[in-house]
Amino acid sequence: MDLQISGRLSKDVTILASISDHNLPIQADGYTQTLEEFDKIYMQLNIKEKSILRAGHLDLVEAKNYFAKYQRRSMGLQFQTEFGKDSKTFVDISAGVARSEFHRIRFQGLKETRDLTV
Repeated sequence: MDLQISGRLSKDVTILASISDHNLPIQADGYTQTLEEFDKIYMQLNIKEKSILRAGHLDLVEAKNYFAKYQRRSMGLQFQTEFGKDSKTFVDISAGVARSEFHRIRFQGLKETRDLTV
């Protein structure tokens, strides 16, 4: 199932939304029962051509800074805006929870002594 919505909510606000679910097996009454089971949920509100509010599955990327590059897929919220007429200030705020699994592998080595006689 792929559901996409786009349109204008008011004079200054537009919406873009997408929900996709590719779970199998396909059943007549549906298979996905909770919001967390959808493959991807994404919603974006554009406010007055200056602000963007995103929610859902986000790809957060920062590649401009040499020392703080990151790329993270998360489920969360992101807000971007700019203000100021002469010197524009850009603000980007994000919060989310990673959709990954944590695995730990423990390796317990054995302490051996070797006799190196030549």
